[in-house]
Amino acid sequence: MHLRLIDPTDPASQQDPLACINAELLREGVASIDRKGCKYLTAYPQVTQKLRQAVAEAKRERLGMFEFGDVEEDE
Repeated sequence: MHLRLIDPTDPASQQDPLACINAELLREGVASIDRKGCKYLTAYPQVTQKLRQAVAEAKRERLGMFEFGDVEEDE
């Protein structure tokens, strides 16, 4: 996560790392986690886990880029 986007009017976004626009984009299937370019991703295991759960939810519901399935699973 190079940048954490939050809604300043949402008080939950200051304490809960999942209450950010990044996670919402992942949940909608319009963003992905940059595993190659983000070398410090392992420094935040709790945040990473919650973001991966958001991606899993998008895959399960076939939202956004996962509309036709997941390329990684199809290989």
